[in-house]
Amino acid sequence: MMLKIKLIGVLVSICLCSVDAVSQCTPDNSLTEFGAYSSLGKNKIPSAWVDSTYKESLTIVVPAEIQGFKINQVTLKEAPDIYTGLSYTCNPSNCIYPGGANGCIEISGTATDSKQANQKVVTLKLFVETDIVNFDTNIAVEFDLLDSASLSIQTNQLVEHAIYPNPANEAITLDIGKEVYKTLSVEILNLEGKNVKAFNFSSNEKMIELPIKEIENGLYLIKYTIDDKVLFKKMTIQH
Repeated sequence: MMLKIKLIGVLVSICLCSVDAVSQCTPDNSLTEFGAYSSLGKNKIPSAWVDSTYKESLTIVVPAEIQGFKINQVTLKEAPDIYTGLSYTCNPSNCIYPGGANGCIEISGTATDSKQANQKVVTLKLFVETDIVNFDTNIAVEFDLLDSASLSIQTNQLVEHAIYPNPANEAITLDIGKEVYKTLSVEILNLEGKNVKAFNFSSNEKMIELPIKEIENGLYLIKYTIDDKVLFKKMTIQH
């Protein structure tokens, strides 16, 4: 009887381990336009930090047809320039996404090569099969690798800009000063490099208010990109 109980225990342990080993990302089925989507939107994914654990997912949207062509399936062949130390797994596990059914990939690991910092883009290489013709295509995903060793250098560029108050309670004000820009994006990152909230602007606003009521207390990095310049500021949120 005791041997039987031990055997059952071993089998249960094996089952639990198997479930954990095949855990997968979950696609967002509300999305309909072809592309790769994260919490930041289309063809973007939160930044990773060198030597920090990373885990994010991308929903791969495969519509039933594109420009009148019925899509049979789309295969993710590879992501050749993904950062060293990171890897991806697919859902479905074979990385083949049927037409009209969204799937996803999960990118995880620890990026280790600081020389790849600020590469900015990772390419997803796809093979599309339609009812008439098959072809290769790529999705360029905005994906930064940040190196904390360069943070102090970039922070020194904040001469004409101000972010206040610090600590902040309900909102953060970003004062761009005399800077003229075409695009401005702001990301609030926790100390693990995970994006907590993101904003985008394109109207040359000078005094920008960022609501932060729903963000938990703690120390954060404000990453803002003005055209092709990436700048940082440390910020404490204290409600």
